[in-house]
Amino acid sequence: MPRAAKSGRGERSCGKNRPRQLSLFDELPPVRAPIPTAEKPRPAKRSVRRPAPIPERPLVLTPAQAAALLNVRPATLKSWRAKGIGPTFVKRGARLIGYLPEALTAFLRESAAQKP
Repeated sequence: MPRAAKSGRGERSCGKNRPRQLSLFDELPPVRAPIPTAEKPRPAKRSVRRPAPIPERPLVLTPAQAAALLNVRPATLKSWRAKGIGPTFVKRGARLIGYLPEALTAFLRESAAQKP
């Protein structure tokens, strides 16, 4: 099929060649207001699963939390672990260290009993 001849440079189409294309001077069709319909009943909400309540006291404390409880620096706890002194600790995984609150209170009692 032969192509239609292109209009020369500088000439712009007013939208007559393209029926869906609007130009600045075309009038817009009137906007129809939506017809009000009866509201559809909403489906019942599914029950939301709530997380388990957090215990007041954590089961295992991080070294930073344990250091704060003992009033020492985390580096001191690290040094005590290397020397084999200090509160007993548990390994959580390959590198994660944790302290049981009972072990920390026992360590505090023992160290208080040793001091005259």
